[in-house]
Order: sequence, then C-alpha cells, then structure tokens
Amino acid sequence: MKQIAYFWYLTGIQGSVSAGFQRMKSGFPLQGVDEAGKLRPIDSVFNFVTFGIMLDLPVRNRNQGAVEAAVFDQQAARVRREFGELTVRRETAAAYARFESAARAAQIYRVGVREQAAANLGVVRQTYELGSKPLFDYIAEQRRFIEVENGFIDAQLETYLARVGVWRATNAPELTGKK
Repeated sequence: MKQIAYFWYLTGIQGSVSAGFQRMKSGFPLQGVDEAGKLRPIDSVFNFVTFGIMLDLPVRNRNQGAVEAAVFDQQAARVRREFGELTVRRETAAAYARFESAARAAQIYRVGVREQAAANLGVVRQTYELGSKPLFDYIAEQRRFIEVENGFIDAQLETYLARVGVWRATNAPELTGKK
C-alpha cells in the first residue's frame, strides 16, 4: 500500500491530509467453474483508493489546565502569605509578652527587693557589730543579698534579650542598622 500524508498546524488546529492506493490479490485453494465451464482457481484482484482529511479542533480546551494551575498557584501564594503574616504576628506578640514580663521582674527587683535586701543586710550587720548575732548569720544575709543582686542582673539581662527579640521580630532599625 502506498500512502502519502501531509501534516500542518495552524493557530491551534492540527490536521492531516492522506491519500493511498492498495492492490490486493486474494483467493482460495479450490477450483471453480468460469462462464465457459472450465475449471479455474478461485481468486480475485481488488484495487482500493483511499483519501482523507483529519482535523483536530481544540473544542473547549482554551488552556484550561494552565488556567487552573495559575489559579491554584495564586491560592497557594495567598495561603503562604497569610501563614507568614500569622507567624510574624505570633512571634511579635510572644516577643512583646516576654519583654513585658522581664521588664516587670526587673522593676520589682529595682523598686522593692533590692532595697529591702540592702536594709536587711544593714540591720544584720549592725546586730553583728553589737554582738547580738553571730558571724554566720551576717554571712548568710550577705549570701542572700548577693543572690538578690544576681537575680536583678539576670532580670536586666532577660529584659535586654527580650528587647532584642522584639527588635528581631519587628525588624527594627536599631537591629538592622538602617535608619
């Protein structure tokens, strides 16, 4: 069979043109009788001519897959942005809460605890000097005073670290150096 085919592509329409010719000889292993009454083999020759045009029309395609993918990409970007916003809000709120808690603890040390510890140490020192208290009580009170001072230093450090955490969460110019 000989077949000739041409293909083309025009603005979304694909198609092909084909033409062909086929000659087929077919028969049986038997003998038959012809018009004259003679025995002849049973066979025949068939000639086929074929031609055709095939068009692929994009019906209702309109790049629907690409459009749906773009819509899903847009929705994914929106969800990622919302997640980022929620994360920033949560981290900022946590940083502010940590800072407020640390600042409150440092204020309590500064206003009430340190003064009371210093006053207690002064009283115990005077009672030791007057001979009413032993040296061990004075040393124990000095240890408590040093613990209070260490606690105050820790509260100041925590306040500073919490302030840096707030700056980091809010991308403050104090931390980035951009003013």
